[in-house]
Amino acid sequence: MTQLTIAIMANTITFSLSDIRSTAKSLLEAAKGRKKWIFIGEIGAGKTTLIQSICEQLGVEEAVTSPTFSL
Repeated sequence: MTQLTIAIMANTITFSLSDIRSTAKSLLEAAKGRKKWIFIGEIGAGKTTLIQSICEQLGVEEAVTSPTFSL
């Protein structure tokens, strides 16, 4: 099972892709309105998948794609 690890301020969260929706919800709650987020990870780690889930929960209707694959 692939697991991703992210850090929010001093907190680190590790999760699997099967938990992506609940993790996205938890991140939105933990962000407390912060407008700038940084996602750092290896290619294929699941950053875009997580961001897509976050955007879905925020009601974003536009396509969310990886900037890496646009280069």
